Parts: sequence; C-alpha cells; structure tokens
Amino acid sequence: MFIICLISWKSYAFKKENFEVSSIHFISYHIRKLNWQRNIIMKYIWVHTVLIWLALVMYTWSSHRTTTFKFTALAIITVYIFGITGWFWIKKLRKEVSKLNDLMADLEYMKEKLLENEDVENTF
Repeated sequence: MFIICLISWKSYAFKKENFEVSSIHFISYHIRKLNWQRNIIMKYIWVHTVLIWLALVMYTWSSHRTTTFKFTALAIITVYIFGITGWFWIKKLRKEVSKLNDLMADLEYMKEKLLENEDVENTF
C-alpha cells in the first residue's frame, strides 16, 4: 500500500510554477506527469490488485478452517477482486486512459509547434 501511495504521489504536479522557465520545459514536465498517471492506470492498479489478492489468499489459507471452506473462500475472493477490478477497468479506466492519451498528444503537438517557432526565431 505504501509503494502504491508513493507511486500515485509522484504522478501529481505539486511543483511551484516558475515563470522564468521556458514553455517547452513546462510542457515536458506535464507530459511526464501525465505519463506517470497513465502508467498507474495501466500497470500499477493491476499490481495493487494482485497484492491485495495475495494478502487475502494468505490470510484465508492460514485460517484453521476446513479445506472446503478455504477453497470456497479463495474462489469467492478471486472472483470478487478481479471482477471488481475488471469492471472498474471497463467502466472507468479505459476512458481515463483515452483522455490522458488525448491530453498528451495535444501537449506533444504544442511542444512541437513551440520548437518550430523557436527554430524559426533562431534563424533570423
């Protein structure tokens, strides 16, 4: 849980804005942050789900219950955890990834235009 919190914290942009920094640097910084958010959605949520599943499996398996209870509990836990994560992925996260990809594409386009304008200004 602590690692997932740290990774999530890294994706947020809490940096103080310095108006002396170039626009290209500003856009690059935000592209990196959006890329982190995309990675969290694409990779780390699944890692987090597997870690929670493993914790629940180990807790259930260490209980002093019958084997039938253990296997039934494991099946219910597995279906529930991965079912909820899959449903959440289908309903919410795909839209978020699509929005992040669109934002990153727009920022990349703006960055390219700024680089082109900077090159034109340097030639004069």
